[in-house]
Amino acid sequence: MTKRTKGGAILLYGLALSLISMAASAQTYPSRPIKLVLPYAPGGIVDSGGRLLGKALETQLKQPVVPDNRPGAGGVLGTTFVAQSAADGYTMLFIDPAIAINPGLQKNISYNLFKDLKVVATVSTSPLMVVVPPSLPVHSLKELVAYSKATEGGVSFASAGVGTTTHLAPELLKLQAGFVGTHVPYKGAGPSMPDVLTGRVQAVFYSPAAVQSFIDDKRVRPIAQTGATRSQSNPNVPTGIESGFPDFRVDLWTAVFVPSATPEAIVNRLAAEIKAVVDDPNFRGAMLKIGAEPFYHGPKEAAAFVLKDYAKWAELIRRAKIEPN
Repeated sequence: MTKRTKGGAILLYGLALSLISMAASAQTYPSRPIKLVLPYAPGGIVDSGGRLLGKALETQLKQPVVPDNRPGAGGVLGTTFVAQSAADGYTMLFIDPAIAINPGLQKNISYNLFKDLKVVATVSTSPLMVVVPPSLPVHSLKELVAYSKATEGGVSFASAGVGTTTHLAPELLKLQAGFVGTHVPYKGAGPSMPDVLTGRVQAVFYSPAAVQSFIDDKRVRPIAQTGATRSQSNPNVPTGIESGFPDFRVDLWTAVFVPSATPEAIVNRLAAEIKAVVDDPNFRGAMLKIGAEPFYHGPKEAAAFVLKDYAKWAELIRRAKIEPN
């Protein structure tokens, strides 16, 4: 045997051992607690929906699923943590469209969405709710746009971070309707709400999970929602389309991601368990209570879905000339 063939044989032997080890690991998965990274501060659909998903997956997987809030940079910090974690199925990411937005916005992020991460499944979708403090004299989306144009400096709007849908939805409204607004980013929806309630910030485009309790006790006024149709949780609030802006639609989906090298057997196992959760009436009811409708795609379909959303937001970022802070 030549040195070259001997070296090749050793390489193949090592690869075979690695594949056997990965297969054995997948068969015993999971054998310890799983970390579910939520890349925002508490409050909002990612935090609320992620905790509901984690609790349901505990029952399915018979192992603790531990929520881990890692806010910062519009979801980039938490996403980076997962992308650089061991690809063994024990670190997962639960996130919204920010994961498809950030690559087109932030040029120096330390991961590649399409090389370092793999989508397991989508979980839910919901509209954003456009709400204002009662002190603001507007009762519809048309009135908000008109008020912003007539007010020096326009309207200040909070977001859960640069590059999140809560940031880009009003930027889309700027392009489509001439809305005049000043962006005020926070490290999540929750931390911004005290300033919204006092009127220091004049509008937000947030998930129902982030604002529903404030809508219910009339501390904020809902004036529109961004879905194609009215949501079950707020059937009396018109859509942006109904409000006279036919192209103003933003879907706030959520999905689970893992490091890209995670074995296919583990990815498929997680996808199957997530589907069982999404199909469960108890989970569906709990998600509807926070304004999110169950929405499942498996790995291949979800990957195509994320790629399409990436292209959509990259085009908006280019047209609106949006830069990271």
